[in-house]
Amino acid sequence: MADKWMLKVKEVITEKVLTEDELMLRLQAIFPEANKQKTNQALMIEAAALTWYKQSGYAINCLISDDAPQFKVIASTHGLCWIHEGRHYKNLPLFPNTQNSWSKAF
Repeated sequence: MADKWMLKVKEVITEKVLTEDELMLRLQAIFPEANKQKTNQALMIEAAALTWYKQSGYAINCLISDDAPQFKVIASTHGLCWIHEGRHYKNLPLFPNTQNSWSKAF
């Protein structure tokens, strides 16, 4: 987000938990033209939701999922499920003397 928008955001940040209506009113103050800056508005809504989630009692500490980047911000510890983890091992080179026996086995 551009610095000019970040300065406007800093003016309306609060420690208070906002309702959806309160958040939308603050976004309208920052972005008065509703049809412009849609991406920045979406980023602000997502950031507010993630901030609330991480500070709530519902936040999880560990998440097992695929490599999708959106999962990296949800939990403090992120692991790959065994199916998604396995695809990283397909690219590892085998030792030359064992490669033929392994290749024939599969």
